[in-house]
Amino acid sequence: MSERQPTLLRHERRARLAHLLLAVLVLALVVSGLGMGGRLPGSLTALLGGHERLAAWHRQLGLVFGVCFLTLPLVAGGRLRQMLVEMVRFHRDELRWFFPFFRYCLRPHRHEPPLHDGRYDPAQRIVFLLLGSSLLVCTLSGLVLYVAPPQQTLLLGWAIRVHVGASVVLIASAALHVLAGSGLLPSHRGVARVMFGDGRVPVALASRLWPGWTARQVAPKEQRGALVNRSSRRPKGALAPAAVKTATAAGKSK
Repeated sequence: MSERQPTLLRHERRARLAHLLLAVLVLALVVSGLGMGGRLPGSLTALLGGHERLAAWHRQLGLVFGVCFLTLPLVAGGRLRQMLVEMVRFHRDELRWFFPFFRYCLRPHRHEPPLHDGRYDPAQRIVFLLLGSSLLVCTLSGLVLYVAPPQQTLLLGWAIRVHVGASVVLIASAALHVLAGSGLLPSHRGVARVMFGDGRVPVALASRLWPGWTARQVAPKEQRGALVNRSSRRPKGALAPAAVKTATAAGKSK
């Protein structure tokens, strides 16, 4: 029998449940929005109840989502702020991270993954920023469409254009997120377990995708302060390769 591979806890149950609920709600909004806009096959639109029913569902679900989305800072303010700090902080040298990463995704057996020291890699951060900003714009423009009087045709017209444009960005960024998170890419095999399983990730996979975060998780407590954490107030650039390899090796040997 093969030895069980060591794992790290990436996301707690509450985070996984919130992610699932968000995914289901956004999927329902996208499908109903495409249906009411005539972007779905006629047979599927009829199966879902027709344009009028889809439009009613879209308005009701959009109102529920808007209230939940706008009150999220009150419920999870601390964690949300920490995540936002992580999302918006980039190092200049991370501009050189993208090409090696895409090369690694295409041929993970022939190329080494590039290093970074964040909890999320630079590509994830960009996709998350696109997702968050497009959801915010969709929410605000949807509220305008919900409360604006019918005679405000100019306002309604602009709100519809903004809503549709933000929805296109949302669908595109969500598709990238699903592609990476589903584990379909050879470089990301097994990562779906992080959000749709027990929330854990094998150390070997984590060390390739999130080397700095992995190094901080597996290192002894007395050594973690020496490892750079992107969410701290003293960023020092990319994590040293030796620190990543040493800490990851220590975690594998536990």
